[in-house]
Amino acid sequence: MKWNPWFSYSVRLALARWVALEPQRALSALRTSDEWSTRDYEGWCLQVWAQDDWPSALAEAEKDPDNLIHRVVDEIIRQDLNAAVSIMKRYPDNRNVMRSVFRAWGVDDYDAAHRYALSLTGNRRQLAFDALYEGLSRDNRDEALARAQHEEDTTRRLAALRQILPDLISEDPEDAARHIEAMPNSKSRYDLMKMLAKEKAKRDPEAAMRWAQGLEDPTERQASITEAFNAMPFADSESQLTMMSEIGLEMALPNPRAVTRTRRKNGSSGGYSHGSDLGTEYRQAVVKLAKDDPEKALRMAAAFPPRIGPDDFHPKDDLLHQATKAWLHGDQRDTELISLLEQLPNNGLSKLNGAVQGAPAEALRWVSEQIDQGVISEADTLIPRVAEEWLKTDSVEASRWISTLEDGSVKDRTIDQLVDHLIDRGRPDYEAAMLWSQTVGDEGQRESQLRKVFTRWKKIDAEAAETMLWALPVSDHIREDLINAEGGQP
Repeated sequence: MKWNPWFSYSVRLALARWVALEPQRALSALRTSDEWSTRDYEGWCLQVWAQDDWPSALAEAEKDPDNLIHRVVDEIIRQDLNAAVSIMKRYPDNRNVMRSVFRAWGVDDYDAAHRYALSLTGNRRQLAFDALYEGLSRDNRDEALARAQHEEDTTRRLAALRQILPDLISEDPEDAARHIEAMPNSKSRYDLMKMLAKEKAKRDPEAAMRWAQGLEDPTERQASITEAFNAMPFADSESQLTMMSEIGLEMALPNPRAVTRTRRKNGSSGGYSHGSDLGTEYRQAVVKLAKDDPEKALRMAAAFPPRIGPDDFHPKDDLLHQATKAWLHGDQRDTELISLLEQLPNNGLSKLNGAVQGAPAEALRWVSEQIDQGVISEADTLIPRVAEEWLKTDSVEASRWISTLEDGSVKDRTIDQLVDHLIDRGRPDYEAAMLWSQTVGDEGQRESQLRKVFTRWKKIDAEAAETMLWALPVSDHIREDLINAEGGQP
């Protein structure tokens, strides 16, 4: 049976009484019981035992030092710190023991603890100094700050401040800011500045935003602006995007210092990703505004820059994509919105190409209506692109629609998409692809499509490909050229 927290108090009270009288028997009975998982109760019993007889409790814990020794060391520290230090030296790889001892040792005898920490290497040294300053800060923050400032090694000094300042930030952010601003540019300073920004934003988001925008370091400024932005009570997504535009959309790019840490951790690199918190907020606001009011989203897109930063961030395209996608799903089909799209800089109407994935059939019918009415004239680009998306979801219906198009370059380009779809899909239909290739109006384009389909099919089934080729109304010259090019005979 699993441990039930409702019985925690009563079980612990009974165990405490038993341990006080017969610690060995109590532990033995607990370990042989199959009623619950005993690890937590076992450690707790050792703690109770150590209050009355820590040497005996320690001897019992040393039977399983990796899991149990730290359960008695806190009580030993309270009774005999020197003994606890000796235990730590006996078990130098037990991180829990080292952490507990250095927290207390630094307060009791800073110089001795500091000297011993310096004698350690690697991760153990870092752990020792972190624990030393953590404990010293809890006991006397002013003394901890003074001692940290006197650390000769810059790395140790920054690590010490990293342990001391978080509590000061929550209590007195202005005083904490004075210490943080005196630190050299570093990861420790960056992390502390983010904590400071979060605390300031919690107290007064608008004041925090003004302060953040005045910071000199660009990575600290971006991180602090993000904290202030996230704390602001926005009425709607339009307000969010307006504020982002005012503070600079480049703030939505991944923070260089945060990106360095992320890439080092997971080994990834390259490619743009909305990696910052503000980047996530930006994308959510874009999607919401586009769904709520696509016309407003399109108007806002007109004011957005086409591209920001070296990481391929296109805020205008993002907003146009979401707005036109939402628009195609909605009920608005008026020419006023079409006119707005046409007026957007950087060929805004063509962004419909990125919006058709959610509703290709509807988008294709709508684009055709606008072309027929003379409202838009991008048929060469839009119809083949939208048809390509429709073919992915319903090739039969899309094929029927393509057959109704008026002969010309638009139909030819759309048939190209259909032929490519027929031979590239999971189960190719080469026969249909060859038949469709012959409906292309342009002679050169028609021969090119036929050649592509025949070449691909002949590698899989030469007899079927040649049989179909002989059935098509093509010239003997083209037929012979195709077959001979593949090493066969006419």
